[in-house]
Amino acid sequence: MTTQKILIVEDEKALREMYVQKFLLAGFMVEEAANGHAGLALSGEILPDLILLDIRMPLMSGDEMLEQLRSQ
Repeated sequence: MTTQKILIVEDEKALREMYVQKFLLAGFMVEEAANGHAGLALSGEILPDLILLDIRMPLMSGDEMLEQLRSQ
């Protein structure tokens, strides 16, 4: 059985940690990033099945990250 991978990209630490714990308890493999740049790099490494992406973040917004993901 394959464990599905989720990438959580959220700049607010408390929210990010809450999502990580919820998905881990549900049996998913979870990776996390605190901004769009880190999320973009990590998504290329782990190839997640799902990305939970905050839209309003510093450095690179979720919209900008999504645009770059779509162009790849």
